Amino acid sequence: MESLFLFFLIGLTIFISTHFVKSARETSRFLIFLGSGILSGLLIGLLAGTPWPPSVQLPGGGVAVVGGLAGIVLYVADRGKLITRPGLQYFATIFLGLALAALSYGFLFLYTAFANVEHRTPEERTLIPLVFILVGFLTVFGYTFPQRWLKQRQSGKKIDN
Repeated sequence: MESLFLFFLIGLTIFISTHFVKSARETSRFLIFLGSGILSGLLIGLLAGTPWPPSVQLPGGGVAVVGGLAGIVLYVADRGKLITRPGLQYFATIFLGLALAALSYGFLFLYTAFANVEHRTPEERTLIPLVFILVGFLTVFGYTFPQRWLKQRQSGKKIDN
């Protein structure tokens, strides 16, 4: 279960790769968001094996699909300035995490339908959506946290705890 924290690295990789190409065309930016999500997901899938808990029956390549979905969700949020828009910026991580969780859970549903994976117990049916909510939140938090931190550092504001 601890390996789910590796999904933070997907969001962080997307942030780092897109931070340096802010002046690129929209098509290039979309491909950078998508490609960095897929590549970081593949890298995590290859290095860590499958980070999913045993109740989630997805192959290691499923991490790359979640990374690609994260790239798409974060591209839409970045293009619409959802993360920096006043009022929404405080809830953007939660909303985007839930959107990514729903898309990822939909991918799991499609995969299990076509791969003929056996039915799950009622306990697993409760655990799986919670796993995808955690994955969605950690991935989006990996993108929004460094963005907000960097913005505060550049503006010179003092951070009070």
